[in-house]
Amino acid sequence: MKALGITLLLVGSLATPVIAQGTVDVSTAPSASSSTLFLIVPGQSIGPVRLGTALRGEMVRLGPAKGTAKLDDGTTVYRWFVPPSNIGIGVRTNQNGMVLRVWVLNDARYSTKEGLHVGSTEAEIRAALGAPTRVEVSSQAKTKTLIYEARGLWLNIQLDQQLNFYNTVFDIGIMTTQGSPLPAASAPQTLPSPAGSASQGSPPPQASAPQKAPPPAAPAPQITPPPSDPYMVRATVSDRDRAAALEKQLVARGFSQTKVTTQPGFRVVSEPLPRSVAEGLIATLAGRGFPSQLEPLGRETVQLVFGSFSAQREAETLSQRIAAAGYDAWVREGVVYTVQLGPYPQSSLNTITGIVKSSAPDATVTVVPAP
Repeated sequence: MKALGITLLLVGSLATPVIAQGTVDVSTAPSASSSTLFLIVPGQSIGPVRLGTALRGEMVRLGPAKGTAKLDDGTTVYRWFVPPSNIGIGVRTNQNGMVLRVWVLNDARYSTKEGLHVGSTEAEIRAALGAPTRVEVSSQAKTKTLIYEARGLWLNIQLDQQLNFYNTVFDIGIMTTQGSPLPAASAPQTLPSPAGSASQGSPPPQASAPQKAPPPAAPAPQITPPPSDPYMVRATVSDRDRAAALEKQLVARGFSQTKVTTQPGFRVVSEPLPRSVAEGLIATLAGRGFPSQLEPLGRETVQLVFGSFSAQREAETLSQRIAAAGYDAWVREGVVYTVQLGPYPQSSLNTITGIVKSSAPDATVTVVPAP
Protein backbone atom coordinates (compact mmCIF):
# COMPACT_ATOMS: atom_id res chain seq x y z
CA MET A 1 0.00 0.00 0.00
CA LYS A 2 1.42 3.38 -0.97
CA ALA A 3 1.26 6.06 1.73
CA LEU A 4 1.38 9.48 0.15
CA GLY A 5 4.76 8.85 -1.45
CA ILE A 6 6.40 7.65 1.78
CA THR A 7 8.59 4.56 1.55
CA LEU A 8 7.70 1.91 4.13
CA LEU A 9 9.89 -0.46 6.09
CA LEU A 10 8.05 -3.18 8.01
CA VAL A 11 8.82 -3.08 11.73
CA GLY A 12 6.89 -5.48 13.91
CA SER A 13 3.22 -5.55 13.05
CA LEU A 14 2.86 -2.18 11.37
CA ALA A 15 4.94 -0.18 8.94
CA THR A 16 7.15 2.70 10.05
CA PRO A 17 7.72 5.48 7.49
CA VAL A 18 11.16 6.38 6.24
CA ILE A 19 10.81 9.96 4.98
CA ALA A 20 13.06 11.16 2.18
CA GLN A 21 15.28 14.17 2.75
CA GLY A 22 14.07 17.36 1.07
CA THR A 23 16.43 19.99 -0.30
CA VAL A 24 16.20 23.73 -0.62
CA ASP A 25 18.26 26.31 -2.46
CA VAL A 26 19.39 29.11 -0.14
CA SER A 27 21.95 30.66 -2.49
CA THR A 28 19.56 33.27 -3.88
CA ALA A 29 17.73 34.07 -0.64
CA PRO A 30 18.33 37.39 1.09
CA SER A 31 19.77 37.37 4.58
CA ALA A 32 17.31 37.83 7.44
CA SER A 33 17.99 40.16 10.32
CA SER A 34 17.62 38.91 13.87
CA SER A 35 14.53 41.11 14.30
CA THR A 36 12.64 39.31 11.52
CA LEU A 37 14.15 35.84 11.71
CA PHE A 38 11.61 34.73 14.33
CA LEU A 39 8.73 37.10 13.54
CA ILE A 40 5.24 35.73 12.80
CA VAL A 41 3.23 38.04 10.52
CA PRO A 42 -0.33 36.64 10.20
CA GLY A 43 -1.42 36.14 6.61
CA GLN A 44 2.10 36.90 5.34
CA SER A 45 5.15 35.14 6.76
CA ILE A 46 6.85 33.22 9.53
CA GLY A 47 10.52 34.10 9.79
CA PRO A 48 12.03 33.86 6.29
CA VAL A 49 9.12 31.92 4.76
CA ARG A 50 6.45 33.96 2.95
CA LEU A 51 3.07 32.86 1.62
CA GLY A 52 2.61 32.92 -2.15
CA THR A 53 6.31 32.67 -2.98
CA ALA A 54 8.43 29.87 -4.36
CA LEU A 55 9.78 27.56 -1.69
CA ARG A 56 13.33 27.44 -3.05
CA GLY A 57 14.07 31.10 -2.47
CA GLU A 58 12.56 31.35 0.98
CA MET A 59 14.36 28.85 3.17
CA VAL A 60 16.88 31.23 4.71
CA ARG A 61 19.00 29.51 7.40
CA LEU A 62 16.73 26.48 7.59
CA GLY A 63 18.86 24.13 5.52
CA PRO A 64 17.58 20.84 4.03
CA ALA A 65 14.10 19.71 5.02
CA LYS A 66 14.08 16.82 7.47
CA GLY A 67 11.07 15.23 5.81
CA THR A 68 8.70 15.61 2.89
CA ALA A 69 5.36 14.07 2.03
CA LYS A 70 3.36 14.32 -1.20
CA LEU A 71 -0.35 14.47 -0.42
CA ASP A 72 -3.17 13.02 -2.51
CA ASP A 73 -4.33 16.48 -3.62
CA GLY A 74 -0.96 17.20 -5.26
CA THR A 75 0.33 19.50 -2.51
CA THR A 76 3.56 18.78 -0.64
CA VAL A 77 4.41 19.13 3.06
CA TYR A 78 7.99 19.94 4.10
CA ARG A 79 9.02 19.46 7.72
CA TRP A 80 11.97 20.92 9.57
CA PHE A 81 11.15 18.93 12.71
CA VAL A 82 11.46 15.28 13.71
CA PRO A 83 10.38 13.15 16.68
CA PRO A 84 10.81 13.00 19.56
CA SER A 85 11.19 16.77 20.04
CA ASN A 86 9.14 17.89 16.97
CA ILE A 87 10.56 21.42 17.17
CA GLY A 88 10.69 23.53 14.02
CA ILE A 89 8.84 24.87 10.98
CA GLY A 90 6.46 23.18 8.55
CA VAL A 91 5.53 24.38 5.06
CA ARG A 92 2.86 23.27 2.61
CA THR A 93 3.19 24.09 -1.08
CA ASN A 94 0.87 23.75 -4.07
CA GLN A 95 1.59 21.72 -7.19
CA ASN A 96 3.81 24.53 -8.53
CA GLY A 97 5.96 24.80 -5.42
CA MET A 98 4.36 28.01 -4.13
CA VAL A 99 3.95 28.34 -0.35
CA LEU A 100 0.33 27.87 0.78
CA ARG A 101 0.70 27.62 4.56
CA VAL A 102 3.42 27.88 7.16
CA TRP A 103 3.44 26.88 10.82
CA VAL A 104 5.86 26.73 13.73
CA LEU A 105 5.73 23.82 16.16
CA ASN A 106 6.99 23.64 19.76
CA ASP A 107 9.43 26.54 19.22
CA ALA A 108 8.88 29.51 21.55
CA ARG A 109 11.45 31.71 19.77
CA TYR A 110 8.90 32.69 17.11
CA SER A 111 6.32 35.31 18.08
CA THR A 112 3.85 37.82 16.69
CA LYS A 113 4.27 41.57 17.16
CA GLU A 114 1.83 41.23 20.09
CA GLY A 115 4.23 38.79 21.75
CA LEU A 116 2.13 35.66 21.18
CA HIS A 117 4.26 32.52 20.95
CA VAL A 118 4.36 28.82 21.74
CA GLY A 119 3.49 28.68 25.44
CA SER A 120 0.97 31.56 25.35
CA THR A 121 -2.39 31.00 27.02
CA GLU A 122 -5.84 31.38 25.51
CA ALA A 123 -6.47 34.36 27.79
CA GLU A 124 -3.35 36.09 26.44
CA ILE A 125 -4.44 35.40 22.86
CA ARG A 126 -7.92 36.83 23.37
CA ALA A 127 -6.54 39.86 25.20
CA ALA A 128 -4.20 40.60 22.29
CA LEU A 129 -6.39 39.69 19.30
CA GLY A 130 -9.97 39.67 20.58
CA ALA A 131 -12.49 36.91 19.91
CA PRO A 132 -11.51 34.41 17.19
CA THR A 133 -13.62 33.82 14.10
CA ARG A 134 -14.33 30.38 15.44
CA VAL A 135 -13.01 27.81 17.92
CA GLU A 136 -12.72 24.10 17.17
CA VAL A 137 -12.21 21.52 19.91
CA SER A 138 -11.30 17.97 18.86
CA SER A 139 -11.36 15.21 21.44
CA GLN A 140 -9.68 12.84 18.99
CA ALA A 141 -6.76 15.12 18.20
CA LYS A 142 -6.85 16.52 21.78
CA THR A 143 -6.48 20.08 20.58
CA LYS A 144 -8.37 23.37 20.65
CA THR A 145 -7.85 25.61 17.63
CA LEU A 146 -8.44 29.37 17.71
CA ILE A 147 -8.94 30.55 14.13
CA TYR A 148 -8.64 34.19 13.06
CA GLU A 149 -9.69 34.05 9.41
CA ALA A 150 -9.47 37.78 8.68
CA ARG A 151 -5.91 37.84 10.03
CA GLY A 152 -4.81 34.61 8.35
CA LEU A 153 -3.79 33.03 11.64
CA TRP A 154 -4.53 29.95 13.70
CA LEU A 155 -3.21 28.86 17.11
CA ASN A 156 -3.42 25.29 18.40
CA ILE A 157 -3.75 24.72 22.15
CA GLN A 158 -2.67 21.40 23.66
CA LEU A 159 -5.38 19.53 25.61
CA ASP A 160 -3.36 16.37 26.29
CA GLN A 161 -2.14 16.47 29.89
CA GLN A 162 0.62 13.96 29.08
CA LEU A 163 2.39 16.38 26.72
CA ASN A 164 4.33 19.61 27.08
CA PHE A 165 2.59 22.97 26.70
CA TYR A 166 -0.60 21.52 28.19
CA ASN A 167 -3.39 24.10 28.07
CA THR A 168 -1.16 26.53 26.15
CA VAL A 169 -0.25 27.08 22.49
CA PHE A 170 2.07 24.51 20.90
CA ASP A 171 1.48 25.31 17.22
CA ILE A 172 1.02 28.64 15.39
CA GLY A 173 0.28 28.84 11.68
CA ILE A 174 -0.52 31.33 8.96
CA MET A 175 -2.70 31.15 5.85
CA THR A 176 -4.02 33.53 3.23
CA THR A 177 -6.88 35.75 4.33
CA GLN A 178 -9.12 35.45 1.27
CA GLY A 179 -11.36 32.62 2.37
CA SER A 180 -8.75 29.89 2.18
CA PRO A 181 -9.59 26.69 4.04
CA LEU A 182 -7.83 25.69 7.22
CA PRO A 183 -4.37 24.21 6.75
CA ALA A 184 -3.57 20.56 6.89
CA ALA A 185 -2.33 20.07 10.44
CA SER A 186 1.32 20.73 10.95
CA ALA A 187 2.10 17.87 13.27
CA PRO A 188 1.19 16.77 16.74
CA GLN A 189 3.21 17.45 19.78
CA THR A 190 5.42 14.49 20.37
CA LEU A 191 4.04 11.28 21.83
CA PRO A 192 6.00 8.84 23.99
CA SER A 193 8.25 6.44 22.10
CA PRO A 194 7.12 2.83 21.51
CA ALA A 195 7.83 0.27 24.20
CA GLY A 196 11.46 -0.67 24.41
CA SER A 197 12.91 2.70 23.46
CA ALA A 198 13.75 5.70 25.56
CA SER A 199 10.86 8.08 26.06
CA GLN A 200 11.46 11.72 25.27
CA GLY A 201 9.10 14.60 24.78
CA SER A 202 9.34 18.01 23.21
CA PRO A 203 11.07 20.23 25.78
CA PRO A 204 9.14 23.17 27.18
CA PRO A 205 10.68 26.60 26.67
CA GLN A 206 12.55 26.56 30.00
CA ALA A 207 13.23 22.91 30.58
CA SER A 208 15.17 20.18 28.84
CA ALA A 209 14.18 17.17 30.93
CA PRO A 210 12.59 14.33 28.90
CA GLN A 211 8.85 13.88 28.97
CA LYS A 212 7.59 11.10 31.20
CA ALA A 213 5.83 8.27 29.36
CA PRO A 214 2.09 8.10 30.12
CA PRO A 215 0.49 5.12 31.85
CA PRO A 216 -0.66 2.42 29.41
CA ALA A 217 -4.37 3.04 29.85
CA ALA A 218 -4.86 6.75 30.39
CA PRO A 219 -8.51 7.82 30.66
CA ALA A 220 -10.02 9.89 27.90
CA PRO A 221 -9.63 13.62 28.58
CA GLN A 222 -12.64 15.75 29.35
CA ILE A 223 -13.65 18.23 26.71
CA THR A 224 -12.55 21.79 27.50
CA PRO A 225 -15.14 23.82 25.61
CA PRO A 226 -14.73 27.32 24.26
CA PRO A 227 -15.74 30.03 26.73
CA SER A 228 -19.20 30.77 25.34
CA ASP A 229 -22.67 29.27 25.67
CA PRO A 230 -24.54 27.38 24.24
CA TYR A 231 -22.69 24.80 22.12
CA MET A 232 -23.08 22.51 19.16
CA VAL A 233 -21.58 19.02 19.40
CA ARG A 234 -20.66 17.01 16.31
CA ALA A 235 -19.77 13.32 16.47
CA THR A 236 -18.36 11.97 13.20
CA VAL A 237 -18.16 8.26 12.33
CA SER A 238 -17.49 6.31 9.13
CA ASP A 239 -20.56 4.04 9.14
CA ARG A 240 -24.22 4.94 8.58
CA ASP A 241 -25.52 2.22 10.92
CA ARG A 242 -23.27 3.36 13.77
CA ALA A 243 -24.40 6.95 13.26
CA ALA A 244 -28.05 5.86 13.43
CA ALA A 245 -27.41 3.76 16.56
CA LEU A 246 -25.57 6.65 18.21
CA GLU A 247 -28.41 9.04 17.41
CA LYS A 248 -30.90 6.58 18.93
CA GLN A 249 -28.84 6.30 22.13
CA LEU A 250 -28.57 10.07 22.50
CA VAL A 251 -32.31 10.55 22.01
CA ALA A 252 -33.00 7.82 24.60
CA ARG A 253 -30.81 9.73 27.08
CA GLY A 254 -32.81 12.92 26.57
CA PHE A 255 -30.77 14.64 23.85
CA SER A 256 -33.44 14.88 21.19
CA GLN A 257 -32.00 17.84 19.28
CA THR A 258 -30.03 15.61 16.92
CA LYS A 259 -29.71 15.00 13.21
CA VAL A 260 -27.45 12.87 11.02
CA THR A 261 -25.76 14.42 8.01
CA THR A 262 -23.71 12.78 5.25
CA GLN A 263 -20.77 14.54 3.64
CA PRO A 264 -17.38 13.96 2.03
CA GLY A 265 -14.70 13.65 4.68
CA PHE A 266 -11.45 12.04 5.71
CA ARG A 267 -10.71 8.80 7.55
CA VAL A 268 -7.56 7.78 9.39
CA VAL A 269 -6.87 4.08 8.75
CA SER A 270 -4.12 1.49 9.02
CA GLU A 271 -2.70 -0.51 6.13
CA PRO A 272 -4.54 -3.76 5.26
CA LEU A 273 -3.73 -6.33 7.95
CA PRO A 274 -4.50 -9.98 8.68
CA ARG A 275 -7.44 -10.12 11.07
CA SER A 276 -5.41 -11.91 13.77
CA VAL A 277 -2.71 -9.21 13.67
CA ALA A 278 -5.22 -6.37 13.77
CA GLU A 279 -7.13 -7.88 16.69
CA GLY A 280 -3.90 -8.07 18.68
CA LEU A 281 -3.06 -4.45 17.92
CA ILE A 282 -6.36 -2.94 19.03
CA ALA A 283 -5.61 -3.22 22.75
CA THR A 284 -2.00 -2.07 22.31
CA LEU A 285 -2.98 1.01 20.36
CA ALA A 286 -5.88 1.80 22.69
CA GLY A 287 -3.43 1.73 25.59
CA ARG A 288 -1.38 4.36 23.81
CA GLY A 289 -4.43 6.56 23.40
CA PHE A 290 -5.56 5.48 19.92
CA PRO A 291 -8.91 3.65 20.03
CA SER A 292 -9.90 2.01 16.76
CA GLN A 293 -12.49 -0.19 15.08
CA LEU A 294 -11.99 -3.19 12.80
CA GLU A 295 -13.29 -2.74 9.26
CA PRO A 296 -13.38 -5.85 7.02
CA LEU A 297 -11.69 -5.56 3.62
CA GLY A 298 -11.87 -9.22 2.62
CA ARG A 299 -12.36 -12.64 4.11
CA GLU A 300 -9.29 -12.48 6.38
CA THR A 301 -8.07 -8.96 5.71
CA VAL A 302 -9.12 -5.91 7.73
CA GLN A 303 -8.00 -2.39 8.47
CA LEU A 304 -8.16 -0.36 11.66
CA VAL A 305 -10.21 2.84 11.53
CA PHE A 306 -8.81 5.36 14.02
CA GLY A 307 -11.21 8.21 13.30
CA SER A 308 -13.40 10.00 10.78
CA PHE A 309 -13.27 13.74 10.21
CA SER A 310 -15.06 16.37 8.19
CA ALA A 311 -11.84 18.46 8.13
CA GLN A 312 -8.62 17.19 6.55
CA ARG A 313 -6.55 19.17 9.05
CA GLU A 314 -7.87 17.15 11.98
CA ALA A 315 -7.42 13.83 10.16
CA GLU A 316 -3.79 14.62 9.43
CA THR A 317 -3.20 15.69 13.04
CA LEU A 318 -4.32 12.27 14.28
CA SER A 319 -2.36 10.46 11.56
CA GLN A 320 0.82 12.27 12.56
CA ARG A 321 0.23 11.60 16.27
CA ILE A 322 0.03 7.89 15.50
CA ALA A 323 3.20 8.10 13.39
CA ALA A 324 5.01 9.91 16.22
CA ALA A 325 4.14 6.96 18.49
CA GLY A 326 5.90 4.56 16.09
CA TYR A 327 2.97 3.23 14.08
CA ASP A 328 1.63 4.05 10.65
CA ALA A 329 -1.72 5.50 9.63
CA TRP A 330 -3.04 7.01 6.42
CA VAL A 331 -5.57 9.70 5.63
CA ARG A 332 -8.13 8.56 3.05
CA GLU A 333 -11.00 10.50 1.54
CA GLY A 334 -14.47 9.00 1.89
CA VAL A 335 -18.02 9.53 3.05
CA VAL A 336 -18.47 10.30 6.74
CA TYR A 337 -21.59 10.56 8.90
CA THR A 338 -21.97 13.28 11.50
CA VAL A 339 -24.44 13.23 14.36
CA GLN A 340 -25.05 16.89 15.15
CA LEU A 341 -26.48 17.87 18.55
CA GLY A 342 -27.56 21.14 19.97
CA PRO A 343 -27.61 23.74 20.97
CA TYR A 344 -26.94 22.50 24.52
CA PRO A 345 -25.46 24.22 27.60
CA GLN A 346 -21.93 23.65 28.80
CA SER A 347 -23.17 21.47 31.65
CA SER A 348 -24.33 18.84 29.12
CA LEU A 349 -21.09 18.51 27.17
CA ASN A 350 -19.30 15.89 29.27
CA THR A 351 -22.45 13.74 29.42
CA ILE A 352 -22.86 13.89 25.65
CA THR A 353 -19.19 13.15 25.09
CA GLY A 354 -19.36 10.17 27.46
CA ILE A 355 -22.31 8.67 25.59
CA VAL A 356 -20.57 9.12 22.24
CA LYS A 357 -17.25 7.64 23.33
CA SER A 358 -18.85 4.62 25.03
CA SER A 359 -20.89 3.84 21.93
CA ALA A 360 -18.28 4.73 19.28
CA PRO A 361 -14.74 4.92 20.76
CA ASP A 362 -13.21 6.09 17.48
CA ALA A 363 -15.79 8.83 16.88
CA THR A 364 -14.44 12.34 16.41
CA VAL A 365 -16.16 14.76 18.80
CA THR A 366 -16.00 18.47 17.99
CA VAL A 367 -17.45 21.20 20.20
CA VAL A 368 -18.10 24.67 18.77
CA PRO A 369 -20.11 27.66 19.97
CA ALA A 370 -23.66 27.66 18.67
CA PRO A 371 -24.24 30.20 15.90
